[in-house]
Amino acid sequence: MTLKDVLQEFLNKVGWKDEIQHDDAGNTNWIITDFPIRSQNYRLKLLADEPREQLTIFLISPISIPKHRAKEAAFVLNFINANLALGDLVLEEDGMVLYQWVIDVGGATAAPHQIATLINAAAGAFDEMRVAAIGAAAFSKQPAEEIVDDYKKALFELIKKMQNEKAKEAPSSL
Repeated sequence: MTLKDVLQEFLNKVGWKDEIQHDDAGNTNWIITDFPIRSQNYRLKLLADEPREQLTIFLISPISIPKHRAKEAAFVLNFINANLALGDLVLEEDGMVLYQWVIDVGGATAAPHQIATLINAAAGAFDEMRVAAIGAAAFSKQPAEEIVDDYKKALFELIKKMQNEKAKEAPSSL
C-alpha cells in the first residue's frame, strides 16, 4: 500500500472531504486543511513522501511572532521543545510558528492510525499553557525568562492539582 493510499484511507475513516494533491517532481502527496483547536483556526498539512517513505505533519499556529519579539519567542519555543515528547515547534523567518514531526515508515507498512498519532501530537503541542507562553512571547513585553518561569509555575500547579485529584480518588487505607 502506498503512503498516498494510507492518507486516503485516513481521510475516509475520519470523513474529511479534502482532496489529496500530488507533486510529480518529488513524488509527494499532501492535503492542507483548516484544523480548529479551542476556537482558533490552525492550518494542517499532511505530507506523504513516497521516495523517502515518510509521513510528515505541519500544524501552523494562528499566532505570528513580530520581528522585534523573535529572540524572546525563540527562547520560549526552545524551552517548550526540550519538554515535547514528539516533534518540535519552529519559528520561521516570517514569524510563523508551526509544529512539525516526521515518521519514517521505511521497510514497514504504514497505517492510518499513524496519521491520527501525528495529528494528536501536533494538537497536543498547542495545549493551553504552551499557547499562552507563545502568545506572551508574541504580544507581551515580558522577557523570555519570565515567560518560561510563568509557564513552569503553571505546569507545577497543574501537576499538583492532578496529584490532589488522584489522591482524593484513591481508597483510604485503614
